Amino acid sequence: MKYISLFIGVLIFLNSCNSGTAKKSNIQTDDSKENGILDHRRLAFQNNEFISIYDFSKRKTKDLTQGFDPCISPDGKWIAFTQATTPGKDYSRIIRLIHTENSTIKDLEINNTNHYGAIWSPTGEHLAFSIMNNQWQIGLIKPNSSNFKIISSDSDIGLHAPTWTPDGKYIFAHNLDILYKFDTNGDLIKKLDLKQLFGDKFYFSSSTRFCLTSNDKKLIFAAGIDEYIQGLNEPLSAIFSYDFDTKKN
Repeated sequence: MKYISLFIGVLIFLNSCNSGTAKKSNIQTDDSKENGILDHRRLAFQNNEFISIYDFSKRKTKDLTQGFDPCISPDGKWIAFTQATTPGKDYSRIIRLIHTENSTIKDLEINNTNHYGAIWSPTGEHLAFSIMNNQWQIGLIKPNSSNFKIISSDSDIGLHAPTWTPDGKYIFAHNLDILYKFDTNGDLIKKLDLKQLFGDKFYFSSSTRFCLTSNDKKLIFAAGIDEYIQGLNEPLSAIFSYDFDTKKN
């Protein structure tokens, strides 16, 4: 079993969702100002109860609004985030968008008050997220609130934790047992039995995300394992890589 450090894993997930302006960067080092070239990358992250953004060109962090689940758009202009009311009878949890420059907040036109965890497609054309509709399913919408649809699996078990393929054409989601691949029309393309792939050595949850590498050869994911560290009062979790060619972790 091959382990990948948690630090590397965190960088992978940040790169897929939070560093949306990396393609605009002219230089990757911290001496960009000294060389007269601005680094236009931005990083969205959770800062206690705030959605915050770090601007690499200004080397400054700014708190934007209260919320969680931040994910920055590929062009760096908008952050999708979840905002919740105080738990109670009328508790709601909805996805909103906030502009990274002027903090303008835009609501998505979704007739539902329990959806969260939006993730931008690599093209910025769509947002995929979890939505409660009798059971957990995957919502898909464009940032202008058009083309809203709900994606369901062929089982009675809910779907969780959507991710995108690097080309933005397909969505992965799972029900803890099966990993499903859908296109943006909601059509089922492929199913992978997680137990057949990995056996019983991993523990998955509704927050587990499966990310495909750009060459379609490896699957990156976080999972719980049956190992313990002294002082840790819960099962250990780590980042893993599964190679489809060698069929090994």
